[in-house]
Amino acid sequence: MSQKRILFVTVFAMLGVTIAPAVVSMHAWPREGEYSGIARLAFEQNAFYPDGSLERWWLEEPEWALTRAIVGDAFERKAILAEKGYYRVKVYGKLSRIGTYGHLLGRRCRKLTVEEVIECRYVGARPPKW
Repeated sequence: MSQKRILFVTVFAMLGVTIAPAVVSMHAWPREGEYSGIARLAFEQNAFYPDGSLERWWLEEPEWALTRAIVGDAFERKAILAEKGYYRVKVYGKLSRIGTYGHLLGRRCRKLTVEEVIECRYVGARPPKW
């Protein structure tokens, strides 16, 4: 590959990472409130799939609210959830503006910060069909 082509591909990929989240989001979401959907907590890949949307959000839980709802107060490490799968949840939280959130493997277009878990139930080891 020529150096010009490598440079073009690199710049195009970098633009895709910055612009893609804005293109993905078409729904006007409230900045704070109740959100329901599918949650998955895994090492550097926390994800929330809101009902009625194709978006994927980074899931942040500063007080471990969702983890505690799933495994109880006696949890040792969040890593034990990686094998547990997906959960249907309803949470109260705050939603960020459109941007890029999360770690390298789990980039998302928004960040949902969970403040309270209203409902939580296991749906399976594989993601449910949307």
